[in-house]
Amino acid sequence: MVFIKDVFEARLWEFGAFRGMLENLMRQSPKQARDTVLFASILAIASAQLVVAVDAYIGLLPD
Repeated sequence: MVFIKDVFEARLWEFGAFRGMLENLMRQSPKQARDTVLFASILAIASAQLVVAVDAYIGLLPD
């Protein structure tokens, strides 16, 4: 159960970081905003891959 709690807290932290990036995006120049959106997209893809990997690992655990 501790592992699930840690994953949940990590997801909340990622949401907060993403929200902060969006708030900063409104104050940036167009070039900086493009770079930030690119970074956020890469972060979102990596996060989704991590969730899928953890889900697959949990599925492999014996009951």
